[in-house]
Amino acid sequence: MAAQHAHAQLVNGALAALSPPVSDAHLRTLALVVGPSMLTDALDLIDKHLVARITPPAGRPVYQVASSSPAGAGGDSYTLYPDLPGGGYCPCAFFSSSVLPANGTAVICKHLLACRIADRLDAWTDKRVGLKWVAGFATRFGAAVPAPATAATVNAAG
Repeated sequence: MAAQHAHAQLVNGALAALSPPVSDAHLRTLALVVGPSMLTDALDLIDKHLVARITPPAGRPVYQVASSSPAGAGGDSYTLYPDLPGGGYCPCAFFSSSVLPANGTAVICKHLLACRIADRLDAWTDKRVGLKWVAGFATRFGAAVPAPATAATVNAAG
């Protein structure tokens, strides 16, 4: 458990140091901490504009990251909570099996990593939602997907 906590602190430190323009040194550090495959997968999600920040009226933003699995090709997405104590939460299977258990083998999943990197670089698709979406989200707890906004903007730092 102590090793997992120390690893989480390394991830948080590497992400805290991340700012545009992203240097090779930042990417190497992140790759050492989370692994090159996970970093590549997270950056791919950001590059494909699959990370959305959803801002409800007078509320705290949540994030949705599209599933990259073949089953997710139909538009499935995960609703993430990066600000929860302990480093955030993602409902994906990897997070449940490899991050949540006390003897887990990872401290973050690619979806949460993509969300946190996109947040540091302002590289998400911004979606504003109304009270109707909030009500749907609350009644289906995480199953609500905002309708594509006609004025959705992509905040790209590069």
